Amino acid sequence: MRKHLFFGLALLGSVTLPGVAEAQYPPPPPPPAGYGYAAPVTPAPRLRFGSPGQLVISSDANLGLTGQVFGGVNGSQSTTGWNLTVRPSADYFVIQGLSIGAFVDFTHTERNVAAQTNGGTTNPGTTADNKNTFGVGPRVGYNIPIVDWISLWPTLGLSFSANSETGGISGTAWTLVLYAPFLYHLATHFFVGLGPYVSTDLAANYSQSQYGATPASSGPASKMTTWGLQFTVGGWFSP
Repeated sequence: MRKHLFFGLALLGSVTLPGVAEAQYPPPPPPPAGYGYAAPVTPAPRLRFGSPGQLVISSDANLGLTGQVFGGVNGSQSTTGWNLTVRPSADYFVIQGLSIGAFVDFTHTERNVAAQTNGGTTNPGTTADNKNTFGVGPRVGYNIPIVDWISLWPTLGLSFSANSETGGISGTAWTLVLYAPFLYHLATHFFVGLGPYVSTDLAANYSQSQYGATPASSGPASKMTTWGLQFTVGGWFSP
């Protein structure tokens, strides 16, 4: 009898005690949304080239064959040759895709006169000369994304330059420079690019020294148009 009573009380305690404990110590409510581990994790958007506030430091360079056409008051001529161009620049994206900047330009040119037209007469020639040009100016560009890792970044610049060449000739020029490189974004903050460029003189003047001292002549110079392919390497960051 006592044995049955003991087992009955034990069975009753096993049923009632958890209920009493649960009533005295209810389970904590679930954490609210947005708290702790229950908060949805939203990854920060990946920065892409061309976003507002980015500062881009790059250098355009060209080493290769070129073709040139000159036109002016004394006739025109075409040349072939090679040139080396180095153009470091800094650009800032003011809004999405739109950049403004400035550049410094150095170009060394070796050329051969292929033909010269003067008053309707064509005179083939083989005259060789060289020319060094230093320029500086502003530019504006617009980045066009193609895929995540490729974009097109055409820029248009206006350069004021001073030059010196064989024969004691020096001069100045205002030049429009259009460059449209396709950029390959190797890493988040680094890119390389390649694309066509065209530069054409809007105005040009020259002076020629006699015996390296006294100017013998000066006046408007032939305007030059140059085209070719150019290579770019650069990086960007957000200040």
